[in-house]
Amino acid sequence: MSTDDSDILVVTEEEAGERLDKVLACRFKEVYSRTYFQYLIEEQLVLLNGEPVRKRIRPQVGDEIEVQFAALPEIKLIPEQIPLTIIYEDEDLLVVNKQAGLVVHPGPGNWTGTFVNGLLYHCGRLPDQYNTLRPGIVHRLDKETSGVLVAAKTLEMQQKLTQLFSSRQVYKEYLAICIGRPPDGEISAPIGRHPIHRKQMAVVPNGKQAVSRIKTLGWNEKLSVVKVVIATGRTHQIRVHLKYKGTPVLGDVLYGNISLNEYYQVCQLNAALRLSITGTPVENHLEELWSQFHFLMPDLLGSQEEFNADVSAASSDRRFLDKIKRRISPFLLRRLKQEVASDLPERIDQAVWIDMSVEQRSVYDQLLAGFKTGLLKKVELDGIGKHRMEVFEAILRLRQVCCHPLLVSNIIDESIPTSAKFDALIEDLETIVEEGHKVLVYSQFTSMLHLMEKEAKNKKWNYAYLDGNTKNREEAVLKFQEDPSILIFFISLKAGGVGLNLTAADYVYLYDPWWNEAVEEQAINRTHRIGRKGTVIAKRFILLESIEEKMMKLKASKRLMIDDLLNEKSAGEELTVEDLQFLLS
Repeated sequence: MSTDDSDILVVTEEEAGERLDKVLACRFKEVYSRTYFQYLIEEQLVLLNGEPVRKRIRPQVGDEIEVQFAALPEIKLIPEQIPLTIIYEDEDLLVVNKQAGLVVHPGPGNWTGTFVNGLLYHCGRLPDQYNTLRPGIVHRLDKETSGVLVAAKTLEMQQKLTQLFSSRQVYKEYLAICIGRPPDGEISAPIGRHPIHRKQMAVVPNGKQAVSRIKTLGWNEKLSVVKVVIATGRTHQIRVHLKYKGTPVLGDVLYGNISLNEYYQVCQLNAALRLSITGTPVENHLEELWSQFHFLMPDLLGSQEEFNADVSAASSDRRFLDKIKRRISPFLLRRLKQEVASDLPERIDQAVWIDMSVEQRSVYDQLLAGFKTGLLKKVELDGIGKHRMEVFEAILRLRQVCCHPLLVSNIIDESIPTSAKFDALIEDLETIVEEGHKVLVYSQFTSMLHLMEKEAKNKKWNYAYLDGNTKNREEAVLKFQEDPSILIFFISLKAGGVGLNLTAADYVYLYDPWWNEAVEEQAINRTHRIGRKGTVIAKRFILLESIEEKMMKLKASKRLMIDDLLNEKSAGEELTVEDLQFLLS
């Protein structure tokens, strides 16, 4: 591919922490679109510090971006015979009942098989089809949202409909089946990118204002049918607002309660015998135990509300815990890992307690003081319900500072290049490399993994890398398992914590602690499993007098109840209001 021009940029403090495609779109907003830069990044025409990158990467202060500008490829929309349910059609427009699962127009990852491809096949030609990927489109629906879609067959009609939609002269209403019953009335809550789960949108303090009007048309004990009219934004806000009210759309895998969605589907099965098999009975929290038994014997543990009330009371009154234990014990058949694989090698667990550097402590205390004086006072006045996302974001920022202050360089006044924990990790890795051992290094933050990756390159260490954007997981695993020169494997905890066999590793490093101890156990068990011959050493890196130390104490207290209930070390329950306040205290 030939390139037309190039430019080199240096990331400023204001730009640090933003997505790379957004940084470039803002720099050249008068000339190019964000989609254009996403295309350049996919074609590896954008280099960050001399290396090809992904569009979701967030550059830091001083990073160098090299852009090779190139012409977009010629747009060629392919007519495809895709079934369309046509409600109305004349010479100017077409009204279709779009089915769930159909993408409206072509784009990265969906260049064919879209509504536009089917529309082009049906109509023969569409207005401006050679200069846009959205010919005839005047509004959109999410891929998994079904409903009425209006398309223009002429340029004049497209212009008229676009004006009507943009001025909100077109009345639109939506029907949804929700888990639970949302309150009737108006939901006015700003929406922006979720501070933790970056694939989701959420109600956030500095988001874009969004208004949805809800009316319940019918309901039963678990589900409700609601009518929604949006006064702002796009249809996606319906899913976000209903999730915000604790009543997600049934079947919504992105925002919904997965265990309940599965419950409504699986419980419809007609069977003479029901058997539930699981590797970790309470992998996330005790509600998972209720879900298992509600599928097997719906009346054994009562309603979900009754079960949750018993669990809550059990923390102060053992009789409630004994009641649950008596009911489930006759129906549990358990085999522990050490019983199944008695020949497993020794496993040594270590906690490495680290003092922050003076600069790192200053940043941490500054952020914590701000959260205490501002956020906790708002929580005391309004309750945590109105500020839940702010609390989660505060916890996230404190955890990031513990990993490395550079992870929050976009919200602090100065860039702190040092991290006591990072220095301790690199010192340990130097020893491992010198001795020729192999190690897995886990973190929840891909931005932290990128800092580790950068340091490994500086030291000329050979390594493997895996996160949620890695396309060929098997290649990365084989590279680490079979190549004796590859001693380090940097892995995202969520992407590489399950489903991998990494028995070549002698050490497992958990760089930042996670709420769910079962997830950490699964990560360690990628190495400590059948096939491993030598001792496995698992290290957790924890900063003293920090939110990380409090997380460890919180996990320990929650583990006691589950140890008692199932005699098994497993994950703690989900965080309560009191837990959140303890973490920020």
